Amino acid sequence: MYKRQAYTPSPAEISAGSVQLIFTSTNNGVCAAVKDTMAISIKPEAIVNAGVNQTVCSSVSSVSLAGTISGGTTTGQWSTLGSGSFNPNNTSLNASYILNAADIANGSVQLILTSTNNSPCSSKQDTVRISITSGPLAFAGNDVSICASNSAIGLNGTVNGGGGTGIWTSTGSGTFSPANTALNANYVLGTGDATAGSVYIVLTSTNNGSCAASTDSMKVTITSPSIANAGVDQTTCGSNTIINLNGNVSGGTTTTGLWSTLGSGSFSPGNTSLSASYTASSSDVSTGTVTLILTTTNNASCTADKDTMTILFTAQPQVFAGNNVVVCSGTNTIQLNASITGGTTTGAWTSTGSGSFSPNNTTLNAAYVLSAADVSSGSVQLIFTSTNNGNCAADKDTLNISIGTKPVAAFTSATSGLTATFTDQSSPAVSWLWTFGNGAGSSTQQNPVYIYNNSGTYTVTLIIQNTSGCSDTTFATVTSVSYTHLTLPTNREV
Repeated sequence: MYKRQAYTPSPAEISAGSVQLIFTSTNNGVCAAVKDTMAISIKPEAIVNAGVNQTVCSSVSSVSLAGTISGGTTTGQWSTLGSGSFNPNNTSLNASYILNAADIANGSVQLILTSTNNSPCSSKQDTVRISITSGPLAFAGNDVSICASNSAIGLNGTVNGGGGTGIWTSTGSGTFSPANTALNANYVLGTGDATAGSVYIVLTSTNNGSCAASTDSMKVTITSPSIANAGVDQTTCGSNTIINLNGNVSGGTTTTGLWSTLGSGSFSPGNTSLSASYTASSSDVSTGTVTLILTTTNNASCTADKDTMTILFTAQPQVFAGNNVVVCSGTNTIQLNASITGGTTTGAWTSTGSGSFSPNNTTLNAAYVLSAADVSSGSVQLIFTSTNNGNCAADKDTLNISIGTKPVAAFTSATSGLTATFTDQSSPAVSWLWTFGNGAGSSTQQNPVYIYNNSGTYTVTLIIQNTSGCSDTTFATVTSVSYTHLTLPTNREV
């Protein structure tokens, strides 16, 4: 009867790779025993090693594999629990695994290496895990423009992915505060940065793991501040309401400016013209001063600069020489009384004649002494002109002096009883004023007749005036009696 048996090879037999089994008959009786030999070949199991687990950066497109298979076979096949592919194929133990977006999004993928050609053994597998880390992305910030008057610029860098850390460097000579590893550090400008006009600030990621460092830079443009110069203060006459300006903007990136006033005047052709004219208002002039301000414009990152200029208005002098004067021959001195207002209190007299001023020609209430030539010409003009006028034009006024010829008063009289007849003998005369000496009677006729109430001797006075306004006086006595009596002038008042 046949009975199935199991044989367990020893380690030595397994190591040897084969064993022979001999089957010999027993209980043969008178027969000789017979035997048969069976050779058993022993094939070892496959030993599969997919390689050590790896961590790669998401920026890596492929991962190099290094699988090994030993033992009963040396062949195998790669497979993935993800959705990538193998290059050049999945049967190459040192193939490259091509990551796809889903693998990267999942953050890891498992690759399986399975032995092939295992007969009569079962296949063996080993797994390698590929961990995928996000690559760092550094952002230094947007390019900026700052003014050279700023000593520092605040930074606000970011590093996404990787270790989230970074380090600052600069192409300039500045420093970082509190440290160059602080993403929100301040960059303190160096002395050479403003001279250069710009500097690049670079942020580089650190603690990147398997990923390459990420670098980003920002450009800092450094502009110099412009300086406004409104010009020197001006003093002008109140009659001059148009003031020419000469402002200047220099030293920086702008040469433009804007005028403004603390008064109420206006600028022409406009307040953006540095060489504009300012037309002062009546309020500006009456106030006596106005302040103009020049402010820089288009300053980029710099603060606007301002400068002021003050315009001082001096009052326009106004003089009055006095009312015109008529004097008669024989009057040698005319008392003057000029007045002056405005920005000065001084003036000077001049004459179109040849007279003189006493005590001098700078005394407003001087006396003018007529010369013989003045009298002979019959008139003279005295001109009073303001002095010490500052920025104002001198003002002047003219006093006309007319010198009239003095008339000669004379008359004759005849009495008949109490009646007196008077005959004018003056030369020349246009008006007459008679008084008849009795305290009551008077007449403006040229040749009056007057009747006295009582007999007596009376002093008769005649005052005449000519066309020049000059006058003369004469007087004589008359006696009222019953007979006619002719009396000639015996006395004269000059």
